[in-house]
Amino acid sequence: MLTEQQRNIVEAIERGDWDAAIQYGLLDIVVDDSWPNADAIRKVQSERRFALQSRERYLAKLHRDDERKQALQRKRAKSTEAKLPSAAQSALERAKARAAEKRK
Repeated sequence: MLTEQQRNIVEAIERGDWDAAIQYGLLDIVVDDSWPNADAIRKVQSERRFALQSRERYLAKLHRDDERKQALQRKRAKSTEAKLPSAAQSALERAKARAAEKRK
């Protein structure tokens, strides 16, 4: 005898509505041999769990990549904020002015 939750899961699976079956708790319950199509349900459970784990790993990788990019941007921002000594700054400006004159 199946409980209401189990019946809802089986009905959703028979309709092919995997999202509804997951919402009813497909991934959280243990399927025993008394269920209709128990082997197929177990197979779907393992496939869905694998897909969810893969998605979590992918999202974690995206998060790590984003953190690395932000750290690099912060590092670059700090390096551009560093002021040149006044002598070096004036030499840089003179070099820029000479380069601009050559382009004319």
